[in-house]
Amino acid sequence: MSPLLQRRDSLREPRSVVLQCVEVVLRHNDALQHTGGIISSFLGPPPNLPLAEACSYGSIDLLDWIWESSCTSAEDRSSSWTLCNYLRSDTHYAQWQFAEALEVAGTRNDVTVVEWLLEHNNGSQISEYIVDAVVAKGHLDVLKIFLAYQIEAGMVDWGYSIVTAMENGHSEVVRWMHKNIGGGVHVHNLIAMALDIGDMDLAQFLMPRGGCLLDYACPGKNVYMIEWMFDCGYLRRSETHTVSAIQSLAEVGNLELLQKVIQLVPERPIDSSIWIRCWGFALKIAFMRCNFPTIRCLVEHRMGYLICNCYCKVLADLTWLAARKGHIELLQYVYNLGIPNAFKDVSIWVGAVSNGKLETVKWLLERKLYPPSDEESNVIDEAAKYGRLEILQFFHGLNTVMTMDEDAPESRLTIQVNKLWAKSHAIDLAAAHGHLAVIQWLHMHRKEGCTANAMDGAATYGHLHVVQWLQENRDEGCTTVAMDAAASNGHMSILQYLQINRSEGCSASIMDGPAKKGDLNMLKWLHENRADWCTNWILKYAVYSGHLGTICWLLVHYPGLKLESVEMAEDAPNKFDVVLLLVWHFGQSWITSDFVEESILPGDAKPHDNYIAEWVREKMQ
Repeated sequence: MSPLLQRRDSLREPRSVVLQCVEVVLRHNDALQHTGGIISSFLGPPPNLPLAEACSYGSIDLLDWIWESSCTSAEDRSSSWTLCNYLRSDTHYAQWQFAEALEVAGTRNDVTVVEWLLEHNNGSQISEYIVDAVVAKGHLDVLKIFLAYQIEAGMVDWGYSIVTAMENGHSEVVRWMHKNIGGGVHVHNLIAMALDIGDMDLAQFLMPRGGCLLDYACPGKNVYMIEWMFDCGYLRRSETHTVSAIQSLAEVGNLELLQKVIQLVPERPIDSSIWIRCWGFALKIAFMRCNFPTIRCLVEHRMGYLICNCYCKVLADLTWLAARKGHIELLQYVYNLGIPNAFKDVSIWVGAVSNGKLETVKWLLERKLYPPSDEESNVIDEAAKYGRLEILQFFHGLNTVMTMDEDAPESRLTIQVNKLWAKSHAIDLAAAHGHLAVIQWLHMHRKEGCTANAMDGAATYGHLHVVQWLQENRDEGCTTVAMDAAASNGHMSILQYLQINRSEGCSASIMDGPAKKGDLNMLKWLHENRADWCTNWILKYAVYSGHLGTICWLLVHYPGLKLESVEMAEDAPNKFDVVLLLVWHFGQSWITSDFVEESILPGDAKPHDNYIAEWVREKMQ
């Protein structure tokens, strides 16, 4: 056994685990001291505690307890439900659980637990998926244990994980893997990536003998590399490298070098789509940072002028960025360019209003760039949604302007603002987003009112203070959506308040949401207070989301529930655990080939989920 896989001597041999609570009870009775292990074994680990979850606690004693409590053959299984029935007696489950547990321990950098798992596994391979997860975290100590395991068992798939290490900036891991595992066919990409992030030492370390760094270079975001490639003439040889350099220089804000590189832009690009995409991205970055010199350099070049005039979506994104940041000087610059339709997109207004840029709103109105009055883009609603009271007050002031001349610009603006208010759902939206001050102001100064959606929205998103204020000051009430959504989103205090103060009640599906989210406390409260409100979908939702404890609780308290078509989410936890429970309780008649293909092995399933598929297929035979 490699030293890396040795555990402390006291844990080498199987031993009887004594729970702390049992030890405390027996402390004053010497005659029963020897029974501690027997009692602890009788109590057994929690029946729904998978080994992988136990690994997250970092307790070797807990892992030993689970291991020693697990039967080693199907004949020895308990008649009651527990995962300990399968951990050591079912090969497929053992391999799957080992992979799940190793992923948990490895990504936590828990070396002790990783060593425990490798000691207790049954010769399973460490897959590329698990190695990749550990590499992404940069846990070199765990990787060294994996290498020791490979030397002894030859069961580690390193795959492309060295690339993952580079992508996540773990240069020390890259060096170690290149030295101990090898970079293989990835060396070229690794060198290019190292140059891209400016790690010249790492690039040189990876360089094959006789190689030249420029052979691997691409502009990237490394200003030194871009300048080097420019001086050596490499940028002039490649349009792709040139446009990539322009994008990168705009991002880092190096105007001097940008002005040099931009002179290399060809009159007739070979692939105009690359230029449009990269130039547009460079403009967006410059606008986002309000880097005026860079913006002018890009916009006033013929390529920038072409993009701004011919590609409306790019221009709309640029003006939106300026509006949401409140950069009036930048907006004025675009306005002075005189580009048609530069301010026609509603996103400009949405950006300014949602971010509370009142001066930008005034600037737009002064230039008669009025907001559209269509319902989908109501600026009043945007202001209410984001709690922009100052902007609401400003529009309210515009609405009260009186004029005798209906042809005057001011009159037309007043009429348009009236339309915006008339189509708005300001209180409803403010309530859903918890803006009580906005609600109170609208309640006092406006007559549009609200609907039951106000309390429904406040209950849905957990704003108890808004629900209480609406109950005390408005008459619209709510619908069954309020209780249903509060339960689904875990807002217990709101649910209890509605139970006492409202009469609308809930729908029959109120328990579906908590079941889907595994909110057992909410389910218990609903069971005690609204026991009749349950549908057969509740079990389907709990299974779909992989909430093992919730499923067990439902089967105990609602024994009449039927298992119909079974689906599980691609990212559902505890997949194998849930399958075992369902087969234990319902038998295996519910298993179908569609279940395997759609729930167990979807497109992005974990590699070790194949163990579940193999187990299920055996049951179907």
